[in-house]
Formats: sequence, structure tokens, C-alpha cells
Amino acid sequence: MKQNPMNMPLAHRYTYVMKSVLQKRCLHSHHSMKRFICKKCWCLLLPGVTATIRLKSRRQKHLTVTCLQCCTQKRYVNNSGYQLWCDNPVAKLTESKNTSSQIPAEKQKAQGTESQKLEKDVKELISDVCISIEQNVEATSQHTTNS
Repeated sequence: MKQNPMNMPLAHRYTYVMKSVLQKRCLHSHHSMKRFICKKCWCLLLPGVTATIRLKSRRQKHLTVTCLQCCTQKRYVNNSGYQLWCDNPVAKLTESKNTSSQIPAEKQKAQGTESQKLEKDVKELISDVCISIEQNVEATSQHTTNS
């Protein structure tokens, strides 16, 4: 996208497809991916191309990412001791004997394999999207160098 801004609609389409697949499968995207996609217009947030990044210290020190398409702002706290909820050990589920005995072992296996299969499908879709974006960028860069 930095090399050729004409790929913007293609990147927008790929992020839209990724979000729609995640919504249909009732899955959540990883927090590192959420930071680079605008919540409002689903645009890929690239610093200096589709987004501006500012450090501010009004209330707390935080990083502000502003989408240049829809002017939506995201704020991320910049404290040294700050930890995301998903990275917090309290957020991790622990299996107790009561919950495991209530669900039969066969059903637990089936649920585990199904979720692993869905996770694998989403990872494959994301890797396919990344590969196709790279191929389109290479093709457009070769086309522009040949012209």
C-alpha cells in the first residue's frame, strides 16, 4: 500500500472478508490484528498512509491512532505496568474437576477438534489474503517499473 496506494480498495475488501468470516464463525480476531483495522470503515491502518499516530499525555500517556478515511480515533494506554486483559493470567481459564466431570469426554474432544478446525480455517484464510496482497503488490510494482 505504501508503494502503490491504488491497492486501497483491494486491502479494504480483504479486511471486509476477514471480518465477515470471523463474524459468521463467531470467532474473535487476535488483539494484534485489531490494532491495525479501523472499527468504523474497516480500513487497514498503516502509519503515514491511512492513519496518523500521535503520543498524547492529557489524562494518561497514550497513543492515539486516527484513521484518515473516517477520522475515527483509537487510544492505547502507554503505561509501563499496563497489561492487556487477554495477556493477564487472571483472564486464562482454568479447568476445575466439577466442570470437566459435567461434560462427557467425547463431547469435550469434539468441541476441541471443532474449534481447532475453525481456527485452522481462519489462519489459512488470513494467509491466503496476505499472499494475494503480496502478489498484487509485486505485479503492480513490476508493471510500474516496466512502464
